[in-house]
Amino acid sequence: MVRFQWHVEGGHTAHVPVNGVKLLKGGIAHVELDIEMPGTPGATPKALLTMPAAAHRPGTVKSIGVVLSHDLDAAGWRGELLTGLAEALAAEGYLVMRSHCVLKEARRLRAFEKALDAAATSPYAIQITSWVLAGVGNGARIAATVGMKCRGTLAGFLLLSYPLQDVPASVKPLAAARAPMLFVHTAHDPLCSVDALRACCAGIAHQECRVVLVPGVSAAFADASGSSAHAIRKVRVRVCVRASRHACGG
Repeated sequence: MVRFQWHVEGGHTAHVPVNGVKLLKGGIAHVELDIEMPGTPGATPKALLTMPAAAHRPGTVKSIGVVLSHDLDAAGWRGELLTGLAEALAAEGYLVMRSHCVLKEARRLRAFEKALDAAATSPYAIQITSWVLAGVGNGARIAATVGMKCRGTLAGFLLLSYPLQDVPASVKPLAAARAPMLFVHTAHDPLCSVDALRACCAGIAHQECRVVLVPGVSAAFADASGSSAHAIRKVRVRVCVRASRHACGG
């Protein structure tokens, strides 16, 4: 049986395994990927593209793609928050890439770069011209750090529960950002106080920074029932508004 495969760079490829496509209600598709990693023979990190099922049709996919990174708990890559966010954005016409990595941060940075490369070279992404780098918790710092050396065109950063108070190194990628930043936080986030985040944004004059608070949810963006639906809706609206402005040159 032939598998769907494409070249990413340097002779390394990404491919869709057998039975790797799952169609959902509402015209959304999950496409599983295995990505070859340079320097690690035989290593194929798992990744997942969530997108409109008719992504091959011209005009179906937005010109901005999104790459999402999970927090320290790698199981969260397919948890309610990131899955719900990916599906909500796909329903709006965006292609969203997620990847899974249980290694230390240095390797996670490389894995995130490869996920971005695989998404950008994918036949599904032909209509995409710029990317939003996104993540939650530690994954938000991964996205911001990769953004410092990203070779592609950045539309912006979507940073949920950014760990500003976790390590001093968290400030460096923000100061070097080359695209607008949207921070999404809860009122009581142990990784970053709202006041500290706003003070940090005030010191970054060269880029637009916006802080969005999601009320009534825990630090994990879940409400009293354990659902992340409210946070997902709020982030989806903000991303779509920001993306529309970017597409119009605003």
